Amino acid sequence: RALLASIGRSRRGARGGAGDDATFAACRLVAAETGITLTEPTGAAGDFGRTDPIERIALASRVRTRPVRLAGRWWREYGGPLVGRRADDDTPVALL
Repeated sequence: RALLASIGRSRRGARGGAGDDATFAACRLVAAETGITLTEPTGAAGDFGRTDPIERIALASRVRTRPVRLAGRWWREYGGPLVGRRADDDTPVALL
């Protein structure tokens, strides 16, 4: 069972930083909706290479992710809480 879902992928070559804090905040909101406690990844952002921030959080928290495509009128049916990214600026969002 997938516990967190990520929509899209982060920009290639993106490094850790302020965006990682926003990603963790969005993931924490989604996890709270499902009764999961997250663990913040340790180590410097460069230690993770090209690993997506959501994947780093999932690995540290021992939960799985899976990509989800939202098609058509996806908002009409409940699909559970999701972590996504805004198309225009890649900002992480919690879809609750």
